[in-house]
Amino acid sequence: MFGRTRLAPLPGGGLLCARRLGGRDHLTLLPSHASPAGLGEAVAVRLSSRDGAGRASVDVPASVGLDVAPELTQVETFAVGDGPGGGRVVAAVAMGADVAPHVRWWTVDELVAAIGGSPGPEGRAATPTDAPPGRAPAGRLMAGFGVPSGQVDLAPEWISVPQHLSFPIEHPGADAAVENTHALYYPPRNPDVGEPNEPPPLVVRIHGGPTAAAEWRYRPDVQFWTTRGFAVADVNYRGSTGYGRPYRDALKGRWGIVDVADCVTVADGLAAAGLADPERLFIRGGSAGGFTALAAVAFHDTFAAAASSYGVADLALLAAETHKFESRYLDSLVGLYPQEAERYRARSPLFHVDGIDVPVLVLQGSDDPVVPPSQADALVAALRERGVRVEERRYEGEAHGWRRADTIVDALDTELEFFRSI
Repeated sequence: MFGRTRLAPLPGGGLLCARRLGGRDHLTLLPSHASPAGLGEAVAVRLSSRDGAGRASVDVPASVGLDVAPELTQVETFAVGDGPGGGRVVAAVAMGADVAPHVRWWTVDELVAAIGGSPGPEGRAATPTDAPPGRAPAGRLMAGFGVPSGQVDLAPEWISVPQHLSFPIEHPGADAAVENTHALYYPPRNPDVGEPNEPPPLVVRIHGGPTAAAEWRYRPDVQFWTTRGFAVADVNYRGSTGYGRPYRDALKGRWGIVDVADCVTVADGLAAAGLADPERLFIRGGSAGGFTALAAVAFHDTFAAAASSYGVADLALLAAETHKFESRYLDSLVGLYPQEAERYRARSPLFHVDGIDVPVLVLQGSDDPVVPPSQADALVAALRERGVRVEERRYEGEAHGWRRADTIVDALDTELEFFRSI
């Protein structure tokens, strides 16, 4: 993504970084001064100056850091710049499990003081305004027209807060360094009906990308399900960002295999733990997530139904027709095309509809340049020819991802009624 910042030097000393551990982000201050012996192994961080002239290598102790806002779970981006009154500030777009996206800001002097009073921009010691050294200041919400305040649209008793769960991978194969797959599990939450007296139906939600990650933040589209009696598992299968380089690289050459296997592992694991009804395991996703959902029901018999929104059914068609920006994305995820055409066909749900024996819902935009409607049309026709229950909804004027409010509402309502009918 363009314009996102995960690391920046502070003008008064130290580094600010957003790091992801256990599925959630931590906005962390790292001191740039020399650390006492025994505080941990130093790591080299390469930084560029603002004018691009030259590079500097900065050693920071890996085990020394101060979380700036521990209640936040995701940091979209942050920037260092001029604030009100001429002082330097850090402003971050952040969110939490029960906090909507908002802009929060701190003065640089506050942050520098919090990591031990490093010298300020003029060589003087920074003076904390409302936080002693070693304790991060709370920050302030950005005020102004159109800026979210962090308030959410549900009362606290209705909000399902996720748990980060890990599940052993039975056959890691080449992934010797990868032992587990991960998911954010949201239990159902509806105070009007109380706690469920039996395992709830489960919606396995698959992020797009496919090398992005499930977001640990307040999501109305997840709470939509949990307030209606469904549990949700937001899966960070192998290849997802945020679990280290070996985990990220585990998807190379194996998209359509390890991602699908991990979704099955998560669903089976939750059912075995009594956190989901094994007879009502559903899978849904959009774009790359739609591909994984379709592959899961084509090559496995774990799920009772699948819903695909603007999902990929034919990998070769995606390689041939997708937009320029992602035109070579599949080279590393699947293989070179057309040299590896047989591999593309072997993993494409469109050519394995004989393995699909459960209901499928297909939602598609008419103007999608990334996954053209031809993919949805071919899949629906093939499933109907086999006599499999398939429902289709075409949204005129929509592209890759829903933009209009009425489309978003209708798509969620359609999926809900579809899964309830199973």
